[in-house]
Amino acid sequence: GVMLITDEWAEKRKGKSRPVLSYKEREKILQALGVDNIFPVSNAEDMVNVIRAFHPDIYICDYQTNKEAHDKAIKYCEEHDIIDFNLGKVPSNPFGTSTSSIIKKIQEDKNDKT
Repeated sequence: GVMLITDEWAEKRKGKSRPVLSYKEREKILQALGVDNIFPVSNAEDMVNVIRAFHPDIYICDYQTNKEAHDKAIKYCEEHDIIDFNLGKVPSNPFGTSTSSIIKKIQEDKNDKT
């Protein structure tokens, strides 16, 4: 299963212009990739609740994206013999690895042309 942050949480964390793709759009992409169990999460407690309910073998995250939320999830995993793995920003792309860096690059390129 995959935890997918809600639009509200993305906006709260990243600002009004986020997320770039809505929850429904991101959910459809995951479904097209064959992901059956998609769990909406709106906060760190939701993340822990999903882990608690489904007790996965491995919790994979990009720790840098939300240290506070991942700290709580990792703590729970460590207390319950669930392997936690920080994937980091993978894969990389020519503009950087995050949506924020892509947006920044597009804005810079646009400003350079004006």
